[in-house]
Parts: sequence; structure tokens; C-alpha cells
Amino acid sequence: MTILTRTNTRIVSSTVSFLLAIVIVQLLFITHRFTSSHTHANPIASIEFNQAVDAAMYEVVSSSSFQQYITKIVGFPVPLCSTKIKYPTRWPVSSLITELKMCYDGSSYIAEPWPSVYKEVGRRMIEAFNAQYSLKLSAKFVPLVMNETLGYFESLRVAVESGECDVAVADTTLTEERSAKVKFSVCPYGVSVNAFLRSDLDNTTLTGITELKHLNRSGLNVTYYEGTIFDTIAQQELQAANRVPSTYEGQYTLVLQRKVHAVLGDVLDQQAWLEANRKDCVSCYIKAFGLGGSFGVFTQATTRSSEAVRHGIWPHSLMGVVVMGMLVLLMVEMFSKP
Repeated sequence: MTILTRTNTRIVSSTVSFLLAIVIVQLLFITHRFTSSHTHANPIASIEFNQAVDAAMYEVVSSSSFQQYITKIVGFPVPLCSTKIKYPTRWPVSSLITELKMCYDGSSYIAEPWPSVYKEVGRRMIEAFNAQYSLKLSAKFVPLVMNETLGYFESLRVAVESGECDVAVADTTLTEERSAKVKFSVCPYGVSVNAFLRSDLDNTTLTGITELKHLNRSGLNVTYYEGTIFDTIAQQELQAANRVPSTYEGQYTLVLQRKVHAVLGDVLDQQAWLEANRKDCVSCYIKAFGLGGSFGVFTQATTRSSEAVRHGIWPHSLMGVVVMGMLVLLMVEMFSKP
């Protein structure tokens, strides 16, 4: 009997040690996974989700109905996308998530047709996902209040990374610098035309301003939406001018207050604004100065696999540790009694 008891004790001791070792390994595993992915506040961000967005946007921009829509509404053709991306084998987002948040600049001065364009892009993307994976996803459109300190692009980037939205569907111009911070879709959905709007300030003494280079002179005040591609243009091309970064609304307020000589921006935005404010900007005019480049949607740049997202490594692993720990304590209590 004594030998049997000792044998049982050794078995229990070995079992407890084994279970404790598993608990320790699980805790180390969770700690590693958590510290390596704690920056992903957006619960759906993954390589595979970005791949699905690329595949969906290829379908969107390749659709003749979308091409006709953009050409009619915006006036410029959709860029040709020759890079066809395959969808991931399975939908890389938890089935508990039934809607995707699509964000864009919600400034009150953002005139039509842009809000409608953003929603059209988002709706078509959702339709592509639903058709590919037999889903019933819906789109939730999130007009963001831009952070004046961060500016346009950084405000959208922070929103995507924080989980405030899943896809930024605004007409964000692709640049090398921005591409290092976010994941742009391989298929842009439009191209912009750069322009400047000449205000009424000093319009009788400062004449003949018809090209961008004419603004690059001392004494001229030029404003633009901070954080946009026009911020970069002003820094590079208008070093002699007095540059006045502003918000989307603020730049046009400066025009109406006659505090700036010109505002840089997208030609369609400026045409829509001038049409609505012609009575307060009688002598104002617009001059285009070249293509601004392609623009499209973007998501969070990440190296995280969708497996962590789909199966919830953190909660499931933690539950396993808790259950295992309770078993260890129970066994210790049972076999420690006389």
C-alpha cells in the first residue's frame, strides 16, 4: 500500500509539474502574441484583409458601370488597373463582424459629388465581398472630423489604425511617403487635376497670375489644406511665397476674407466652391497646373495574419490557461488532503 501511495504521489507530482509547464508556456505564448500585435487596435487589420480589398477594388474599377459613373460625375476617366489580385481562400474577418466602417473627410465644405463618390466606392466594395464569400455585410459610412493638428492624411491614417474605420474611401492621393505608412489599394479609382484659385485680394495690382510659378514670389500669401498633396506642392514649388497651411474650411474662409492671394487644391473642388460663392468672390478665377496623380482607398499597413483575427488568440488562449490553472489547483488540493 505504501509503495502504491508513493507511486500515485509521483504520478500526481509529475502530472502537476507537466500541467504547470503547459501553463507557463501558454502564458509566454500569449505574452508574445499580445506584445507583437498590441498596436493593432483595428480588430480586422490583416494581410489577408488587405488582399481582399485589393481584389475587390480590381473588380470595382474594372466595372464598366463604375467607369461610366466616375466619368459622368467627376469628369475624368478611371485609371486602368492591370494588376489583378486573387481573393483569399476564405473571408479573413470574424463572422461576428457584419459591417465595415468606411471613412472619409466629413468637413462641411466637402461638396458634392465627393461624398457620393466615396459612398459609391464603399458600396461596390461591399457588394464584391458579399458576392465572393456569400456574405451579408453592410457598409457604415463614417464622415470624420479632421484633426487640425494632424491634417488630412494623418487624421485618416490614425482613424484606420485605431479601428474608428476599416477602410479610408476618400480620394487620397498616392505618394511614396504615404505608401510607407498605410496600405493603398493596388487599383486607384481616380485621378485628380491640380489647380489654384486666385482670390480677389490685390486683383488690380497683382495681375497676370496664370501659372503656378507666378505664385512663387515674396509678398504673395498662398493657402492650402494641411496634410494633403497640396501641402507638399507648396513646400516644394512655392518656397518664396508666404505659405499659409489651413483646414479645408479655413482655406476658403481666408479667400473670402481676402487674406490670401490664392488657394491650391483640386480643380473640381474649387469649381464647386466658386460656383456656390461667386457673389462673394466676384473676380476669382481658377487655373489648372497639371495632373495631381492617382487616388484611391487605403487600409492599415500590417504584417499580421488573419488567423489571429479570426480565432481570437488572446481570449481563447487565456481561457485555456485559466481552465488548466484551475485543474492544477484542484489536483493539488485533492491529493494534499490526508
